[in-house]
Amino acid sequence: REGKDDDILSLDPSMPVRPKLAMLDEAMLLQHSGAETLDAVKCLCLHDNHLVRLRMATSLIHISKLFLSFNEINSLEDFSHLLQLEFLDVSFNKISSLEGLKSLPRLTHLDVSWNELTNFYEDIPILRKHTPSIEHLDTRHNPWSKSEAFRSYALGRLKSLVALDGRPINSQETERALRQVVSSHLSIAAVLGRSRTDRTPPRSLSLLPIAHQLHLRSKNRPVQLSCSSSNWCAQVTSVCLMDMGLRRLNCFEHLPNLKWATLSNNALSNIEGMELCSKLEELCLDSNQLTRLDFLSHFPRLAWVSLAGNRLSCVSTKRSPSLPPSSSAKPDQPSPSCPLHYLNVSNNLFDSLQGFQHLSSLAELYVSGNRLSDRKNLFHLKSLPRLSVLDLGCNPLCGEEGNRHRLFTVYHLSSLKALDGQAIDTNEQATAREKLGGRLTQDTVCEQFPDRDFGLMQTMDFPNSGLKHVDLSPVESFQNLFSLNLEQNSLTSFSGLIYLNQLKVLCLNHNRVECLMRPKHQHQHQSHQHNLPHHTHSHSHSSPPHSPVLHSLQVLHLAYNGISNLLPLQLNRMSSLRALFLQGNELTKVEGLDELDELTELVLDRNKIKTIQNTSLSPLYGLRELHIEENRLKELPDLYPLVLLERVYLGMNRLQDFSELEKLAGLPRLVELSLIGNPVSRRMQHRFLLIHQLPSLQALDGIGVCEEERRAAEMSFRQQQQREEEEEAMEGGGGGGPLVGLGGPPEPSLPLPLMQPTGPLKVKNM
Repeated sequence: REGKDDDILSLDPSMPVRPKLAMLDEAMLLQHSGAETLDAVKCLCLHDNHLVRLRMATSLIHISKLFLSFNEINSLEDFSHLLQLEFLDVSFNKISSLEGLKSLPRLTHLDVSWNELTNFYEDIPILRKHTPSIEHLDTRHNPWSKSEAFRSYALGRLKSLVALDGRPINSQETERALRQVVSSHLSIAAVLGRSRTDRTPPRSLSLLPIAHQLHLRSKNRPVQLSCSSSNWCAQVTSVCLMDMGLRRLNCFEHLPNLKWATLSNNALSNIEGMELCSKLEELCLDSNQLTRLDFLSHFPRLAWVSLAGNRLSCVSTKRSPSLPPSSSAKPDQPSPSCPLHYLNVSNNLFDSLQGFQHLSSLAELYVSGNRLSDRKNLFHLKSLPRLSVLDLGCNPLCGEEGNRHRLFTVYHLSSLKALDGQAIDTNEQATAREKLGGRLTQDTVCEQFPDRDFGLMQTMDFPNSGLKHVDLSPVESFQNLFSLNLEQNSLTSFSGLIYLNQLKVLCLNHNRVECLMRPKHQHQHQSHQHNLPHHTHSHSHSSPPHSPVLHSLQVLHLAYNGISNLLPLQLNRMSSLRALFLQGNELTKVEGLDELDELTELVLDRNKIKTIQNTSLSPLYGLRELHIEENRLKELPDLYPLVLLERVYLGMNRLQDFSELEKLAGLPRLVELSLIGNPVSRRMQHRFLLIHQLPSLQALDGIGVCEEERRAAEMSFRQQQQREEEEEAMEGGGGGGPLVGLGGPPEPSLPLPLMQPTGPLKVKNM
């Protein structure tokens, strides 16, 4: 019994499930509050109800206490104009701004802890204006930017506060906060005390901004001639205004010769007022509230800028900083000595480097601690020829396994001398070139087509790009790609291409393709050497050896690849091929083309083919066009299975026996034939023979066949046949011979001018 009691006591308590009130109407609100009318509701608790809004709040005109913690509220606009409200708890919600909170004159307690508030420089003024009686404010566990400055800033603006974030406020804190408020209002006197008149920067190895160094070391302060005089402003070349809580700049229009300015640790959201400082060369705005980098074009001499610890997310440069000053500058004004070469935007909100490509003179760029996750962003920096120092540390893209991020950056940004605080030596550059050079990947495509959506691309051209390997995984990204041109590269196989099942046209001319796939052990060795993952496609290297590949491929160009054997290419696995171009290779025989039932055009020109087996072409019963020019053929294969053949080009071979031409007689659809450059065609005697044997022939050796020529050929052959019959009768009879004897066909009786060419010889894919 004691053991059973212990088990019961150790059980978790069972809590009754309370129904959620995701949506409220007047009846539900009255039922929940226990009041008879909305006017009578003074205290309402709606804790943990998944509420997104409380639209009925404006009807609660006498409400004094409202509890809305653990909901999903993202705006406070529903709680405005509640004149009797004294206590509001909206902790554990999704509020990102206090904007919309208005007219709460009696509110003394406000709890906005555990929300998503980020900018207290905007939210505290809202409370100051609309909650004048606020005494207890809890903002803990919000992602405030510059949270260390929040307390003093809030105490200086909310003078009625008694406790902030659970801590009581003493008089010393209040006095310090008020003094900071006074100092945050920039005046001429404040600038005078923090300015210097040095004309040259100090000779120092310090990494501090020049204005900060001068403020610490220089004694060259401006001289004020009288209390009312402002002539000293023209003397100022350096200003250091740090830790003053500044929100706006209203005195800089009086500093025309300002060259160096440090404004770190303030509350600036823009730099309006500095536009007239056209001689500015260095600007430090670390730890402020800037959201846009759109002011660089105002300062044509700006060479050094530090904006670390702001809220920047994009770059906007209407005019390059390297441009000379505007035409409004004085004639004797010197030309800019150094355009922007240093930029520090560490610890901001950048998720893209778009826009940095316009800063053409940039030599040092620091973007650590941002939100860069896609290494393709680095392509925006390739147009910066002087970039030598780059810091990408503490970005998501640096979390890639191994040193892939570093190798990728070193390879694509060849001008770099230092990356992420480490020097780049020649060995590392050579390693990057060895491991990443000559690869066609999605990164390569993105570099070539930065603004194109992979899913919408239909054609892609990378000729003469030094490619050795292809890895476009995941290939699902190229779902509409149907044409790919990779000619004049160094590819040795189809590896990486066989997964593009939607591809219809593939051009691999002038490569070194010799097989369908590299040997498995070689592929694994290279993948390990390059520190790259294996393919994760549905097809793999261990797929069945005779399974189809490139299911949709219809046109394949493999000219000038030095191919001597077709079998390793396994072309019979590309069953949808309709046109195959193999000219300019080292082939001596034709094989491995069986199962290409849909092939209609085959080009084998400029090879070393001497003979073609009868079984090599017989499976291609759908063939309509055959090119075998400039080879070493002495004999023709039996072409009678190719009953659909319409065009045959056999020029520049070694055919010399008329009996070989009789093998063409079984092609009922042949309309064009070329035998130019063969011994058999030197005396034009072959023409009458072929015109007689091929009734469908329309052009021979580039010359059209007219009806008159066809009738003359038929008449000549009838006369020849009669003469042979008479000779046999005179000799006492004998066995009939072939249509064409050893003496060849009869000489043409038709005058040669009647055999006019119909047009140039059809030459394809030379």
